[in-house]
Amino acid sequence: MHSGNLGARRLHWYGHRTAAQEDAARCHSGRTHIAAERSEEHPKVYTRIDLEYVVTGNALEEEKVKHAIEPSQEKYCSVSAMLRKACPVSYSVRVGQV
Repeated sequence: MHSGNLGARRLHWYGHRTAAQEDAARCHSGRTHIAAERSEEHPKVYTRIDLEYVVTGNALEEEKVKHAIEPSQEKYCSVSAMLRKACPVSYSVRVGQV
């Protein structure tokens, strides 16, 4: 039995790639750097969290990378959503070329 997106398999089979597949193929690595501040007194809860997404690849367009990361932070990441209720959580994107 086959699983996954059969349409994507067909595209690959015939040698065609979607724009998203092309973008993903150009991405070589991704890292997330986290910096945070905590309160001085116990309990030492987080008072600020800053995330930096570092993506490197070949001919990556910064706006496309930002567009790919934004839904994760703004909609789908339940951890960020939960933490935002307790303290400010910010993120930035840095794109490096290989």
